[in-house]
Parts: sequence; structure tokens; C-alpha cells
Amino acid sequence: MSQHEHDSNDNSPTDSRDGHGSASDRNEQGGGRAGAAAASRVTHPQQPGLEELVAPEADLVRGTVVPGDAMPREAVPAESVLGEWELLGAPWAEAAVLGCLLRATPVIARALLDALGEQDWTVPQHRHVAAAARILLERGQPVDPVTVLGQLRRHGSENARTASKDTAVLLLELCEAAPVLGNAEHYARIVLEHSYRRRVQQAAVRLAQAADHLPLHTIAPLLEQERSAVTAAHRRTTAPLDLRNAHP
Repeated sequence: MSQHEHDSNDNSPTDSRDGHGSASDRNEQGGGRAGAAAASRVTHPQQPGLEELVAPEADLVRGTVVPGDAMPREAVPAESVLGEWELLGAPWAEAAVLGCLLRATPVIARALLDALGEQDWTVPQHRHVAAAARILLERGQPVDPVTVLGQLRRHGSENARTASKDTAVLLLELCEAAPVLGNAEHYARIVLEHSYRRRVQQAAVRLAQAADHLPLHTIAPLLEQERSAVTAAHRRTTAPLDLRNAHP
């Protein structure tokens, strides 16, 4: 056997082994890549991001006029942030005011409705009752549980029309919520104070959102607008409310 053939025979097993080894290495590498790819596909619980928590841009600083550029980002409306806070409302005082309203003279009833606006009621049913009583007074009709129930049935909310029995029970409960008619002014003052605090906190949320989301040149005008609104709400809250001296 020639030296060349001997070298060739010696190298053949090595080449064969190297060939198998290379394939094995390739398989291991391929398996590693596949494992990494599979691992990358494993899903994990994901915390909600901002895009899942925000409201449409139109809801940002709702109820205000913001001059300038379009809003670059979105934010949760102030009403959504504050709407569920029990401390911002006084439903028991609202019920007491309406209880007095349903048993008061037309003069006192009108004075109560003049002092309290739609934004002061936190319970939707209370807002509906107050609106029905206002319509009756504007028509020169008496305000009591029977007339208010009739008004709600005719022109009230869908819930009032479809659940008139529950509405009648509600009106009776409202009357029971005001044991002393002479305290109507005190009850109304409580509702006004809670409404004012709610308005201040809404303004604070809007301004905080503006600092995060609005163009710089729009923040100062918004601040002045909110300040004016809060000042007006304070004047309305602290205005004299002497129902005992109310006259026709």
C-alpha cells in the first residue's frame, strides 16, 4: 500500500466521524434555536397598559374648552376617576332634601330647586325626581309624591316608566328620609358643600391630566378656566339660603 493510500485510509474514519459530528452539532444548534423560539412564544400574564385604561381624547378634561393643538395623548376622564368615590356625595342628604321638597309649599319647593342644580345630585333617581318636580312647578302644578310619580310615568326616565311600582316606593322612602321639614335648608347646604368639593377634585384631576398630556401653551388657559369655575361654584355654595324667609 502506498503512503498516499495509507494516509487516505487513516483520514477516512476521521472524516466520517467529523461528518457525523457536524450533523449532530447542527441538530443541537437547531434544537436550541427551536427551544428559544418556543420559549419566546410562551405567554405570560400581562399588566394592563395605558392603552387599556384610557378613554377617548374627546373625554379628556370633559366639559372644558381647551384651545390650541390637538391632544397628543389620551387620559382617563376626571368623572371616571371620581365617580365611584362615596365621600364625594351625600345621598342621605339628597334624599332628605327631596323628602322636604315633596311635602313643602310651592314657595319652599321652588327655593330648594333654585338652590340645587342638576350637577348637585349624585344619585340618578334623585336627579329624575328633582327634574320632574321642576317641570311641575314651571307649569304651576302642585308637587307631591302623587304628582311627581305621574310626571315620571309620562316623561321620566325609561326606568321610571317600566318600574313605576319601584318609583312609588322610592318617593315614599324619600318622604320618610326627611323627618323634620324645618331642616330643609340644612340638608340642602350639605348637598351643596359636597357638590363643591366634588367640583374642586374634578378640577384637580383635569389639571393633573393636562400637565401630563396637553401642549404647554394650553395649560395656563385651562388653569384659569378651572379657577373661574371653582370660584363660581364656591359663591353658589356659600350664598345665603334662608328658606324660612322665602316669599312668593
